[in-house]
Amino acid sequence: MHRPLHTHEISEIKPGIYYTLLTPCSCAVLPFVLAAAESHVWVVGHRPDLQLRWVELPVPMRTTVELELLRVRDLSFDFQLPTAAFVRRVVPRLSSATGVTLVQLERPVPDTLTYERISQSTAGYEILRENSWILTFNLRHGGDYAEVTAPERRTLQRILDNPTIASGRSGGELP
Repeated sequence: MHRPLHTHEISEIKPGIYYTLLTPCSCAVLPFVLAAAESHVWVVGHRPDLQLRWVELPVPMRTTVELELLRVRDLSFDFQLPTAAFVRRVVPRLSSATGVTLVQLERPVPDTLTYERISQSTAGYEILRENSWILTFNLRHGGDYAEVTAPERRTLQRILDNPTIASGRSGGELP
């Protein structure tokens, strides 16, 4: 039996960990979700091509050598940058069909912190908290429900109180 999805409601899924589900949307919703404070966005497992196909791209073989033009497929990588730069430079370039998993933090992600280890750890939320976690946003693909998790209820309440989010106009009709 399927339980109905309840959007725009805040649940405490663990002590001090809050969760909400946004109505179907695209990455265009991100400027209305991300906190405006000085912070950083860590995009996890970004895939520049939504199709599994071979494409010719300049890629590094190591970080200390020049780029090589190679035929690659299933390219995936993490990246981070200040939130304001992410909203200004990256969000407009994302396809409306694109999904994204990202973590917003008050400071840059340390070299040793990996999302895979956090997501597999029973202490994952505590590790995020120790690294100045603001929120996690997960949208599997454009037009799907987005999940937002945060250590503070007021973070999710701020998002849900935003008129664009509250209206449910956070999908394809946004630029």
